[in-house]
Amino acid sequence: MDSRFYTSDKIDIERLANDLENIYRLQGYKVQQIANKEQKIIQLQKGSDVEALVGLQSALTVTIQRTSGGILVRNPIPLSGDGLAYCWAS
Repeated sequence: MDSRFYTSDKIDIERLANDLENIYRLQGYKVQQIANKEQKIIQLQKGSDVEALVGLQSALTVTIQRTSGGILVRNPIPLSGDGLAYCWAS
């Protein structure tokens, strides 16, 4: 897992998560967010049901978390095949 820290208390994580969701939704991804005030988890999925049957469908999860002095972004945890059952709520 790759993580990055951005030093700023002015970053609006809700807007950042919504913008990320909108960018990927326009590219044909299915997107869902799990969130509270201090953390956003955005899950992205692309691929048809046929691709899922043969194991070619994939998903990734991005976590944006407010911390003291900035935000921490943990980025892509790519999942495919059986991993989708654990991360994507159908």
